[in-house]
Amino acid sequence: MSNPEEPDLPVSSSSSISLQRILSPRGTPVDTNLVQVNARSNNIYKLVTPESQSSKSLLSASQEKSDSSVAKTDNVHETNGNQSNQQHEQKQEDGVLDRGSTSMKPKSKRPKPKQVTASAAILEAKKNAQAQAKRVTRSSSGSTNNNSTVENIIPEPEIVVMKDHLQPARDMKGVTRKATGVVYDMKMLEHYCIWDPQYPEKPERLSAVIDRCQQLGLIDRCTPILPRYARQDEVLTVHTQDHFEKLKSICETDDVTKMEDFASNYDAVYIHPSTYQLSLLSVGCTVDLVDSVLAGKIQNGMALIRPPGHHAMKSEYCGYCYFNNVAIAAKKALDSGNASRVLIVDFDVHHGQATQQMFYDDKRVLYFSTHRYEHGTFWPNLKESEYNFIGSEDGLGFNCNVPLNKTGLGNEDFLTIWHRLLLPMAYEFNPELILVSAGFDSLQGDEKGEMELTPQCIPHLLSPLLGLAEGKVAVILEGGYCIKSLAEGAALALRTLLGDPCPIIPKIQNPSPVVAETILNSTYMLRPYWNMLKTTQLTTEESASLLQEKGRVHKPEIRFEWAEPKPDKYPTRGFYPTQTLELKRTIDLRLDSLRLSTNLAKAKSKVGIVYDDVMLRHRNLQELGHPETPERISNIYANHADYGLLERCERLKSREVTEEELLLIHTKEHIELMKKTQNLKQNELEKMQQRFNSIFLNNSSYQSALVAAGSVLEVVDNVLQDNCQSGVAIVRPPGHHAEEGYPCGFCIFNNVALAAKYALETHDLKRILIVDWDVHHGNGIQRMFESDPRVLYISIHRYDNGFFFPCSPDANYNVVGQGQGSGFTVNIPWNCSKMGDTEYLAVFTNIILPIAYEFNPQLVLVSAGFDAAKGDPLGGCSVTPEGYAHMTHLLRPLANGKVIIALEGGYNLTSIAYSMVLCTKALLGDPIPPLTLNKKIHPAARQSIENVLNVQSKFWTVLTPFRKFLTHKRRLVPFGTYDGGKSLEATMENLELQNNNLTADENELTVPCSSTALSESSSTSPDRGGNNSSFEQSPVKQSPETFTMTLQLGNEEEEGACGGGSKHIVVMSNFDDASPAAVYPLSWCPHVDQVQKVLNEGRINTCEKCGVCGHEGDNLVCLVCYKVLCGRYVNQHMVMHSSECGHPIALSFADLSIWCYACESYVRNEKLFEAFAAAHKDKFNEEPPARSFSTS
Repeated sequence: MSNPEEPDLPVSSSSSISLQRILSPRGTPVDTNLVQVNARSNNIYKLVTPESQSSKSLLSASQEKSDSSVAKTDNVHETNGNQSNQQHEQKQEDGVLDRGSTSMKPKSKRPKPKQVTASAAILEAKKNAQAQAKRVTRSSSGSTNNNSTVENIIPEPEIVVMKDHLQPARDMKGVTRKATGVVYDMKMLEHYCIWDPQYPEKPERLSAVIDRCQQLGLIDRCTPILPRYARQDEVLTVHTQDHFEKLKSICETDDVTKMEDFASNYDAVYIHPSTYQLSLLSVGCTVDLVDSVLAGKIQNGMALIRPPGHHAMKSEYCGYCYFNNVAIAAKKALDSGNASRVLIVDFDVHHGQATQQMFYDDKRVLYFSTHRYEHGTFWPNLKESEYNFIGSEDGLGFNCNVPLNKTGLGNEDFLTIWHRLLLPMAYEFNPELILVSAGFDSLQGDEKGEMELTPQCIPHLLSPLLGLAEGKVAVILEGGYCIKSLAEGAALALRTLLGDPCPIIPKIQNPSPVVAETILNSTYMLRPYWNMLKTTQLTTEESASLLQEKGRVHKPEIRFEWAEPKPDKYPTRGFYPTQTLELKRTIDLRLDSLRLSTNLAKAKSKVGIVYDDVMLRHRNLQELGHPETPERISNIYANHADYGLLERCERLKSREVTEEELLLIHTKEHIELMKKTQNLKQNELEKMQQRFNSIFLNNSSYQSALVAAGSVLEVVDNVLQDNCQSGVAIVRPPGHHAEEGYPCGFCIFNNVALAAKYALETHDLKRILIVDWDVHHGNGIQRMFESDPRVLYISIHRYDNGFFFPCSPDANYNVVGQGQGSGFTVNIPWNCSKMGDTEYLAVFTNIILPIAYEFNPQLVLVSAGFDAAKGDPLGGCSVTPEGYAHMTHLLRPLANGKVIIALEGGYNLTSIAYSMVLCTKALLGDPIPPLTLNKKIHPAARQSIENVLNVQSKFWTVLTPFRKFLTHKRRLVPFGTYDGGKSLEATMENLELQNNNLTADENELTVPCSSTALSESSSTSPDRGGNNSSFEQSPVKQSPETFTMTLQLGNEEEEGACGGGSKHIVVMSNFDDASPAAVYPLSWCPHVDQVQKVLNEGRINTCEKCGVCGHEGDNLVCLVCYKVLCGRYVNQHMVMHSSECGHPIALSFADLSIWCYACESYVRNEKLFEAFAAAHKDKFNEEPPARSFSTS
């Protein structure tokens, strides 16, 4: 943990540079993508011994060369960017990045330093250098080495390596979506079973797929890949020589009897004279398709081939498969160095056991299979298809089986598997290539699968994968035996690869309990290896018994019910399931009805975009450095032009909103008041704007607001009239804070709320989803639709336990809407800063996507504030431009692709320009830079996600089955191992080591909290009186089964109030920023009565030194005697004081949290408010919002 006097400097919001400090040996080459800054220019002090002083003379040449290099940043508008950089650099030096949380404007009591002309990158490097100098100087002062001296010269130059976090976005300039490839050969129709004409694996499987693709005009839109035969050496990368030769030999005979006898030695295969050649052709087509994708010749592609391959083992033919097409292509990609990580997704209804075996100990391949299993009674009847087979040795954790133990499973089941397992693992794995073993035998009507997955759902499974691996995806045909559903599913898969919108599917229902059980089983086994799966709660053995009584503990088990021995000979005729003619007719009618009801139309243009210079006229004339500046939209628009996006989008005309349209959501009085601003004098405008929270006005504000709102409506019209598939509105002033009767938080009219109401009333929509990812809660939108079940409002925002703007309890997770709208408000509050791509992705996969699919919107509106971006001066979060792009991409499958991005906040001119550009590129279907996720989801994020799920599971059935705990105990289920494997002993030894390490790594356990320990406000919306001075505790008690808390085990907690033991109902961060993550304090403890009134006329000096050692950092004040002492990470004087004097309660100057040493817990009670308010006023020079300290 950092010493309070030596904080790690935050990353500069204006420089757009994230810093990683390394010491580079002299002469070591540095990556040309990195910027070098000479240490001397940064005034770094380093401890030097006499022996090293002789090397000083070597510095000059190196320093001069380094001094001549200048770190540059690629701002969209250099002048505006530099101005913004300097302004924000000033704000950050004032230490106000998070101090303006109760207002939309940053505040500071300190004078501004002089303007500087150095680049932001250099400034950031200097800051870090100065921090390093403090550390080195301080450490040297305590040194006992008399020969050591502190000098202002470094004997060897230190290189500060600055990696630009915006570089991935810059690299996407000029990168557009390439063509989709397709490969097939009509020769493959020659392969059929000579002795059994009814054999399911028949030529019609391929011909029907090709015919349907041609009917939809898909083949002509693709780039053809020439088919070819694979070479022997390619096949031998995964198969044995004997395996290769035997197939070649048997296919050279014309003796049908001999061929059938040969086939009887293997499970479910037949031999045709063409089998060997066509198996080579299937491999060659697959390999060349994948090679074309990796070489950048095509974006993605589909191999329409047969025979299939995923059952073909190293030396055994199996399940209609002879050579393993996907495994060979993956092996070549890895061995050639063209890909270092390959994700294989196998959704064939039969487990691809051969592909699994070939990469079982290879961490370069993540193999994910969902398949019918029924506890081993479904083919291929193998134990290794169970969920406890998760890989071995280096590949431990890289094999995920999702066995389905029931037939009749449908869209909701497969989508839930995707959201809860595949997408979290895939994003964390970060593949460079995705191969899809696309078996369509899980579709409706297939006699083998007997599932209810619709062909229309296939695009929804495939589309999210296209955002990974920069879109490098190859779909390889495997199984599928209902010809009509196979053809439709394969055609819709190819259509998705071509970038067409996903068709709307029926509203999903709650997933089957059997599927929920399987998902929890797989999560149980894989959770230790994948951080993105650690949102599922753990519990201790002691707590498990209590929870088990309520049915809230999931205990996995293994059941294998297949007992038949392996036969000496396998049947070759009539061993497959068949359907009656009547059943076939019923299936045909269902599939025909589905096909006719599916809207496959697409708009004329992919993206419509709107912008108008009129909106630049709205500006703050009193405060020229105000963050809501006109350059926000001009920079965004210029960057769109620079990336060539304006030519690729439909340019829409802006328009003013009419008064009649405004009256859909705003009062007449509000509209008239804003209209008056056109003719008021400046002093009158200043007087008017003081009536509202964070509002500025000039004579052009009203017209700008009219154009902003009207332009969003123009996009809505074009999208809903199918002129554009999606839309982007580059508008200001923003809108989501504007209330029905007054402006708020830089917002005059509520653009997105008006767009939603307009779509409901004018276009007769029934369901609209609003996703608000602005870092501030959209209080205006929420309030306008809190009782309307037609609008689902989901907001991800900073809350900081009520301290972050707009500082309203309405933004908390327990506010869910009112009346008929209950459950249609979903608040996802962050209780600290630094949330980034990892946390936002976890929210999407755990909350937003499941709920959105159950809601099934007809239109998606995004309140796209980019102030959660890394480097934003107000947000304090760390979302990257590519993070926003991936969120956009994940929303695209909804509502037939009708997604509209409307600008809200975002105050770093560079960050918002790149972020919105990548969102537009995502809507265009361009490749998206991969995400670099953190090693762990922030503990505060995990707690927020759990809180939201616990509340929202009452309203959304898709969430309900997963409100269970996993026991912390290992080995409830053994690891799956292959019998007789040569590495079995080594594998088990490795597993034992892994198992021993996991307990220390799993530093979080979840236990139920007593209802007497905590209280929360009810799920209904509380009183909204922003200035309500009542300081009352909610009478509604939270039950043990609906609220959980996380304990830190094994790691010391970072100091918040004052430290103490780790037996505490709190999540504390172990991240580098050392900030408290999420605190859930006790609403009362038996020691609050000892707290005395504040001394010194009600004032607390939050800068006061420790009364014992003189420590000047963030100390603590005892709330009994008001002595100021240092915390446990300094000299522990407050800890000793509490023990010696019996004064248990202290307040931290760092974050104003209050800790009880006796209870070992944070406390928030009305009796503590006086001390809290005094410290808040001294620290921030303003009174705290009264309700911000409310225990409700």
